[in-house]
Amino acid sequence: MRSLLCLFVLVLAACGAGAPSSSDGGGGADLALAPASCQTVADCRLYSSYCSTAPCQCLALGRNDPDPPCTGTQMSCIVDPCANARLACGGGRCILAP
Repeated sequence: MRSLLCLFVLVLAACGAGAPSSSDGGGGADLALAPASCQTVADCRLYSSYCSTAPCQCLALGRNDPDPPCTGTQMSCIVDPCANARLACGGGRCILAP
């Protein structure tokens, strides 16, 4: 049981503690651009960041936006950061739905 707990702690540490807040519009340290504009949710897409500057975060991007460059190092996440995420178009911007 103790080894299982140790493994769990190591896994959490590997994924980083940073989680996107609902107020950041799905942006992260990888994004240097303003949030993508949209008219409908179809204008948006999800992007899973495996970069150390935005560890294990799900980002809301424009449908035609390029993937943001990773200015840090690549890392592993236990689960796809966007596995349970939903997109929204709020105020004309691509965002993660609450």
